[in-house]
Amino acid sequence: MPPKQPAKKGVAAKKSSGGAASKPAASKSGAAKGAAAKPAAEAKPSEPAVVIKDKPDLTTDLKGAVGALMGEGSPLAKVNKSALVIDPTEKIATFMKYRDANCLTAVSPDDCIPEKIRLALIGGIRYGKPVVIDVMDNPKMMNHIGTMMEEITPGLLNMIYDQSIREEENYMKMVKEVDGKEYDIYSFSPERTKEFNLIIVTSTPFATIADPHLVARTYVISIE
Repeated sequence: MPPKQPAKKGVAAKKSSGGAASKPAASKSGAAKGAAAKPAAEAKPSEPAVVIKDKPDLTTDLKGAVGALMGEGSPLAKVNKSALVIDPTEKIATFMKYRDANCLTAVSPDDCIPEKIRLALIGGIRYGKPVVIDVMDNPKMMNHIGTMMEEITPGLLNMIYDQSIREEENYMKMVKEVDGKEYDIYSFSPERTKEFNLIIVTSTPFATIADPHLVARTYVISIE
């Protein structure tokens, strides 16, 4: 009987290694590289930190409040903020109606509409006078006012709070063609626009205002 021929090298190994095993394993580093190639989600801007106030910025009488709001050397010009006036006597809102100011009542259906608010704001900026919003005993009405302002132009209330609404590129967003030449770009002047400000009036005592963002972003004047 002829002797058995020895098996050829590599044949057994080839048979024992299946087709699937012969494929190279996926590289972990390659998978990581592919994942890293995907753009990361953009981080959303964080809300500005709320500075908690334990008392009003200024406590005064009616005459002192008027001087702080509209007089020469007004503290509002120094702090570059809108004003929140706490007036339990409810006299300041009436007084401002007889001054050179554009006055709105937040609970009034005629006042609390986007077009009325828009006209009050561009008039205040154009002629350099404040816009007074009386929220009476409900400061949370400013949230509703803010919603109305969003319909006029996005981020409008924030631009008013940080005073960037005084910049031409921002206030001109509110102007419409139907407003005519009285509100064209050449009718506005820096001397007048810098006099514009927002004055929010409420009869709610300081300690019970449940809106820290409103208090933090305004100069708070309490009338006694």
